[in-house]
Amino acid sequence: MVRGRTDVANIALARAGAGAVTSLDEDQTLEARSLRHEWPLLRDAALRSHPWDFASATASLRRLERPSEFPGDPSVPLAAWALPADCLLAREAWVDGMPEPKDRPLRVARAGAGMALHVDGAARAVRLVYTRRMDDPARWTAEFVNLVAWRMAAHLCMAVRGLSEGLQACQAMHDRALDEARRQDARGDAGRPEEQPRSLFETCRT
Repeated sequence: MVRGRTDVANIALARAGAGAVTSLDEDQTLEARSLRHEWPLLRDAALRSHPWDFASATASLRRLERPSEFPGDPSVPLAAWALPADCLLAREAWVDGMPEPKDRPLRVARAGAGMALHVDGAARAVRLVYTRRMDDPARWTAEFVNLVAWRMAAHLCMAVRGLSEGLQACQAMHDRALDEARRQDARGDAGRPEEQPRSLFETCRT
């Protein structure tokens, strides 16, 4: 059972042919320091790669008092609505009960100290479907743990160990893991963290 970042790191280290660490936050090996530094990028890239059900959330947004500074047609006034603090990726917005057109990107930009969604200035209510930034692997599905571990293993092979053959193998396994995780997520039967498969490596190989 995966309980935290160190467990995920040790799966990746084993796949890259490196030794395990006691604590990802404290160990000072080259591999541990590299994974610790790259963790946010690797995690967020995996979360962005699919609208994962386990990481999806819906929220009613709060309109900001400050006017929108989103660049665009000045004749079309916009209002800024604060994104949730845990929002990694804004995916779908509903303004006054109507969905925003899907043929154009959502207008997301910085507003003050945070990020905001910028919509028609006459809007009275905005709801957002988004992907949460989830740092705790204990809340991930088994398939997503597998995916992130292969992504981390590929990083280790490339950036730390200089293993070109290992990099290619890990990238291929990562792509297979991504396909499988997406299929499981679409079917709605992705494994819960406590239902971790007996061997992540064997799961990815099949």
